[in-house]
Amino acid sequence: MTPYEIADKLITYIRENNYVDAYRNLYDLNLVSIEDPIMESEMMPRTVTIGIEAKLKSSEEWMNSIREVHDDYAHDPIITGNVIAIPMGMDVTLHDGTRMQLDEIAVYGVQDGKIIKEQFIY
Repeated sequence: MTPYEIADKLITYIRENNYVDAYRNLYDLNLVSIEDPIMESEMMPRTVTIGIEAKLKSSEEWMNSIREVHDDYAHDPIITGNVIAIPMGMDVTLHDGTRMQLDEIAVYGVQDGKIIKEQFIY
């Protein structure tokens, strides 16, 4: 798949909150995923996850930490060469009662028809 085809499928999965199928169908098994907050904190540390199985596990943990989604959005992707960028965000309440409003830029690197790297900057 080209980066444009991947971007089209990815934004559909994101808007449907269907991340598991996105990981299974669009991502390389050796994915590198980086959570990269501009203002690191205990609640939001910089993390690096390697491999699709580890990404599936961390994604499941994040989804299970959410009690309620108040709002979420994903704007149309921007593609240049082998890079896809998607502005997105969410407003959620976690099970511990903490309400988080998160706006981020998700950047995806594509190689050989698969996403090999993703980085979330917020």
